[in-house]
Amino acid sequence: MEDLLKRTEKLKDGRIEIEFYYKLNFDADQTCGYIKVYDNAHERDEEKFEVYMELLECGLDKKAATAKLDHVINEINTGSLDVIF
Repeated sequence: MEDLLKRTEKLKDGRIEIEFYYKLNFDADQTCGYIKVYDNAHERDEEKFEVYMELLECGLDKKAATAKLDHVINEINTGSLDVIF
């Protein structure tokens, strides 16, 4: 059984990077993962410029956790979440 979900997505020709991390079957904390969005156009000395972060609550299954990631990706692609500065 898979206990850790990790994924990195690049959007907008690599300018936007999304980092997804979630611990399945873990409930000893208030949050079990995150979705971070970086604007790579402002990258300096290997330090990414974080423009958005969403903490994910514990208790989600794989389908629900990845659905939250897909929702953020959809918001960026449609422009309802503006992450380019």
